[in-house]
Amino acid sequence: NAFVLRTVIDGYPIRGKAPEYPANSIRQIPGAFERHTFRAGGRQLTLDSIERDVIGAFDDPRALLALSRGAVGGSRLKSEAFTSERLDQQLTTMTSELVTRRVLVQVDAGNNRLSVNPMFSWREALFTRTLANRAPAGYASRSGLERAVLALIEPLVKMGMR
Repeated sequence: NAFVLRTVIDGYPIRGKAPEYPANSIRQIPGAFERHTFRAGGRQLTLDSIERDVIGAFDDPRALLALSRGAVGGSRLKSEAFTSERLDQQLTTMTSELVTRRVLVQVDAGNNRLSVNPMFSWREALFTRTLANRAPAGYASRSGLERAVLALIEPLVKMGMR
């Protein structure tokens, strides 16, 4: 998350012209995720490689929800460091935002619709590989990504988080 902030600060003011992203998006900074490197854990890494290879290696898609991509519709940047002692609790807190922030997930049970933030598709393989089979049988006709998101939010809904 600090590297995302550094990228935005270094690229400020952002004056992008790519029509597929908002004008002030980190995605308007050329190479922000693919080329800019940072030293972490004794290695030179891009934001993409941190997300894909380092965070993805944990095989816990909740960790992806803890990453701030600098996007308006993304996860909120927390004002605390993630620590090994509190990591499970912190990731559960991040996951709870899926049922409280409509910009992340919207469920329209009456019309049998589920809308999810594009961030899920960016790392769809991790979400589906680790979660799709955990979704209740009633969701078998849904796509793997939908089943994965539903597997994440169903326990939260049952616990009364809305």
